Amino acid sequence: GTQLIEIGVKAVIVAGWAVDDEAALDFTETFYDNMFEGYNFGESVKRARKKIFQDHGHRTNTWGAYQCYGDPFYNLRARERATTKTYDFIIPEEAEIELSNMLNRIDIGSYNAGDIMETIQSISKAVDSAAIRTPQITTMEAYLYSALNRYDMACSTFEKLIGQAKARYHVEAMEKYCNVRPKLLVEKFRKNSEPVETLLAGMDDAIEDIQALLRYGQTAERNNLLGSAYKRKSMILKGADKIKALKLSAEAYMKAYDTPGNTDTFYSLVNWASIANAMTVTGYDAWGSGSISGRTKNAIQKLFTEEIERFEKTANQSEDIDYWNVVALANLKFGLAQLLLTRDNADEIFAAYRSVWGYVGHMGNRQAEMEHIDFLQDMLTLQKKDLKAADIKKLDQLRGFIGTVRTHLEALKG
Repeated sequence: GTQLIEIGVKAVIVAGWAVDDEAALDFTETFYDNMFEGYNFGESVKRARKKIFQDHGHRTNTWGAYQCYGDPFYNLRARERATTKTYDFIIPEEAEIELSNMLNRIDIGSYNAGDIMETIQSISKAVDSAAIRTPQITTMEAYLYSALNRYDMACSTFEKLIGQAKARYHVEAMEKYCNVRPKLLVEKFRKNSEPVETLLAGMDDAIEDIQALLRYGQTAERNNLLGSAYKRKSMILKGADKIKALKLSAEAYMKAYDTPGNTDTFYSLVNWASIANAMTVTGYDAWGSGSISGRTKNAIQKLFTEEIERFEKTANQSEDIDYWNVVALANLKFGLAQLLLTRDNADEIFAAYRSVWGYVGHMGNRQAEMEHIDFLQDMLTLQKKDLKAADIKKLDQLRGFIGTVRTHLEALKG
């Protein structure tokens, strides 16, 4: 599959193991029916996989055999862009259903960003016209803007939700808001649209809000959020302040990883290990005895191996299409490859991301992956003055590896 894409083939489906004939026929018919109706490659594969899981999943795992490569948005023919619908709601639940459907469409990658933006605004106008706005409607609007990488609109919508006189919203919404704010601040930093002091003050506000949430409950998710906020704060800082923020980020991710009941240990591990590895390679920490890792390099590699084995065993045992669970294996392989730095690992990473991005995930998901690489490259600008020649060689090798991964993923992201 990889070789075909590299020579110009637009889309490829490969069976990873022997398939059931009846299920395979249903997959093929459903896939081509959707392609001929004008759906993109990724959406057509997703619908075909779901069809055979529902009809044949009780007796065969054929639904999970298909590995996809190429452009997930490839079409056999272009579909006409839909005219923005005018809405007339009577009860809030009608608008909530429409917004929920859009979130689902975005999750499977079958959408046009411009259409979605226009539809959100049309729904919002109808909701306000009918005076039926609820906290749930505003929350879903904010989630949609975030998924479309419109961090500015997501933040302003979250602020409307939280700033209501009789505010009623889920804690999850506050967590999402704390996740989006640092992303917006880094975006502003790159555009040089606000003074650094203002941006750092905003980062500190977000960090304080996350720490307040942690006082109510030490959850893995909130420690991950804290790690993410410090990670992005480091991108605005320089010198000793940058290193301090990185260490605080790694410590938060390490704490999240060790939190009992953490169901996303892979995410905490990848971020924690990436920072620990970069800090040791740049000369600012040491495996096993340093303040960041607290473990030897071999111990960290063992954690990666255990996580990878766990995901490989469960990869085809459920219909779960949550992006972060599906992409976990690719992220783990990328994290481990940063420690190992071998070409074979790089090739395996590219193939893993091709397979995932071929059928699941929205632009916000893919952008999050690219933002992580931005962070890695920014972190690797550090270099201790007394670094030995052999260590400088390792650092340059890691920089080159991250750059190669970025180039390949940019091409995949489209």
